[in-house]
Amino acid sequence: MTFDLVENALHSLREAISYYTEADEGQNADQFKFSVLLTCHCAELLLKEILVRNHPALIYEDIDKIGNIDREADRQTVGYRLALLRVKNLCGVDLKQYEDYLVELGQTRNTVQHYKCVIDGVFYKSLLSKSFSAIEYLLLDVLHLNFEDYLSVISPDDIAFLHKDTKAYNARKSDIQKEFEQKTAIRYIIIYDAKTKFKPYCPICGTQFLAKGDGIEIHCKFCGANFDNYQDLCSQDRSCLNSFQALRDIGRRKGHLCMPIYPCPKCESKTVVYLPETATWECLSCGTEFSESIYCDECGEPMPADITQIAISDFDPDDYKKLCPECASKFASSDEYIDYTLN
Repeated sequence: MTFDLVENALHSLREAISYYTEADEGQNADQFKFSVLLTCHCAELLLKEILVRNHPALIYEDIDKIGNIDREADRQTVGYRLALLRVKNLCGVDLKQYEDYLVELGQTRNTVQHYKCVIDGVFYKSLLSKSFSAIEYLLLDVLHLNFEDYLSVISPDDIAFLHKDTKAYNARKSDIQKEFEQKTAIRYIIIYDAKTKFKPYCPICGTQFLAKGDGIEIHCKFCGANFDNYQDLCSQDRSCLNSFQALRDIGRRKGHLCMPIYPCPKCESKTVVYLPETATWECLSCGTEFSESIYCDECGEPMPADITQIAISDFDPDDYKKLCPECASKFASSDEYIDYTLN
C-alpha cells in the first residue's frame, strides 16, 4: 500500500479521531495523548504538501545540499516547526488564527513524545478541537481538497463525527465566524431591495458559512463544497433550505421593502427580488436571474423585463400596455380591458 502526503495525513487523522472518540476528560484521558501525536502528524504532512506544491525543494531541510545527495532516503525533510514557518514566510499562506493552534499542537506533541507529561483531559480536548479546525482549514481552504476525495483512507462517519462533536463543532464554527469578522474571509450574501441581506444555506451541510471563494464563486467554509454560482447552489438544494428561508425572510420584511416582490415563472415562489448592486433581478428560491427593470404601464412599479405581460388592443396593435403580474391578474377580470388580449 502506498500513501501520498495527503493520504498519509488523513490516515493519521482517522486514527486520531478514533482515539479522540474513545477518550473522555476523566479516567480515560490518556487516550488523548495518542490523538495528539497522530493529529500533529496529520498537520505536519499537510504543511509539507503545501510546500511541495509551491516548490518540491521546500520539503527538504537543507535545500542547498539536495543536488549533492545521491539517495532520496538520505534527504532530511523539514520538521514540523520549520514546515510551519516556510508555509507562512516562503509560500505566503495566511494561517490566520490557526497558526496559534498549530504552534500549540506542535509544542504539546513535543512534550508528549520527548518528555514527561501531565494528561489534562479538559486541556487536551480543547487543544484537539482547535487542531481539527486548523486541519480542516489547511485541507479545504489552502489545499482546496475535500474529505470526500479520500474515502479510501478516511470515512464519512469520521468527518461527520467531527461536525457533530460539540467541542469540535463549536471550535470550527467559532473559527469561521472569526474569519468573517476579521474579514480574512468574505461571507457570501445576497443584498436585495435597498440594503436587505440574505444569507443562503449550504445545501450540503446546512450551515450558513458560505464565502466568496478564491477563483470559485461560492465556497462553504464548513464542509468545503464549491458552487459555480447561486443558481448552481439552488439546484443542489434538495431540502429547499434556501426557498423556505427566502419566503420567511421576505415575509418578515413585508411592508418595509422599497421594491416589489414578484413570483418566479420557473419555481412559482414569490421570491424574485431586485439586486441593487447589479441592477438586475434574481429569484432567491431557485437562483434564476432576470434582466434589467422596466416599468408597469398601469401601476408604475419597476419589474423584470422577462416577466412582463402585454395587453394588446383587439382593434389597434399600437394600443398596448406592459403589465406586471399583479396588474395583469387584475386586467384579466376587468371590464375596462374587455377589448384587449393578454399575451
